[in-house]
Amino acid sequence: MLGSMPADSLSEAVGAFMPSLVAHLNPLLHQTTHCGRSYSQLEVIVVLGLALVRPMRPAKMSRDLAIEKGSLTAAIRRLGGLGLIEG
Repeated sequence: MLGSMPADSLSEAVGAFMPSLVAHLNPLLHQTTHCGRSYSQLEVIVVLGLALVRPMRPAKMSRDLAIEKGSLTAAIRRLGGLGLIEG
């Protein structure tokens, strides 16, 4: 069930997911569109991470997903502005 995973498990879940991402989903992520807008791989990963573990502090998400804080902040602002995530 989405949102029921303990926050400490995020890095393990992402680590287990990454081989599948690279082999099967990465090509699709670079072509992801919704309502006429293309989404970056980072934006998709942020949405997936928040779907698995919510709420999560940006600093923890940055650390667990190995995303630079500035990149994560920019992605969160774009996704929030589009109404895809709540701030």
